Order: sequence, then C-alpha cells, then structure tokens
Amino acid sequence: MFCPSCNNPMIILEFEEVETDYCTKCGGIWLDDGELDLLLENKEKKHELLSSFSEVANIEEKRIKCPICHKKMIKNFVGHDKDVVIDECKYKHGLWFDTG
Repeated sequence: MFCPSCNNPMIILEFEEVETDYCTKCGGIWLDDGELDLLLENKEKKHELLSSFSEVANIEEKRIKCPICHKKMIKNFVGHDKDVVIDECKYKHGLWFDTG
C-alpha cells in the first residue's frame, strides 16, 4: 500500500495486536475500517470520539485519496475543540492520520 499523502510505500506496524499501515517518510498512519474500534476498547470513549466527527466545509488543506479506492477522502474535525483534522474515506475503507 502506498501513502495517500506522499505516495511512499508504507510498512505494517503492529500495535496492541492491531496491524496499522505507517509511512516512514511523512509519519502518517492509515487505519483500515474497524481498526480504530479495536484500538479503542472502552465503548463509551469510542462512541464519544466517533460521534465527535464533523465534516470540514472549507479548508485549504489538500484533499487526499483513499489508498484503497483512490477516491478523495472527507476532512473531519475530531473532538470537541475541533482542532484536529483527519481524513476519512467516504466509502468507509478507513482513516488517515497525518503525523503529529
């Protein structure tokens, strides 16, 4: 799989028995659909986080393509402070987290 941000080949890292895709060049992480659920075992915290997603209407940050279906992903604010933006495949293939 290639990084949706910089097109570098990604490596697989295992974290708490969940395989994630990591870009060694830009430091981004791809989580396939369902992997975030596996990492967030607390159902209340998982629901709180996932329900905090809200699509960003206007943002200058470039929209990147899903590494699975190659369609442009949705930019979402995450959390109540709305200071974190992640990319989500609109076809639910997964989530992209930029480094940091």
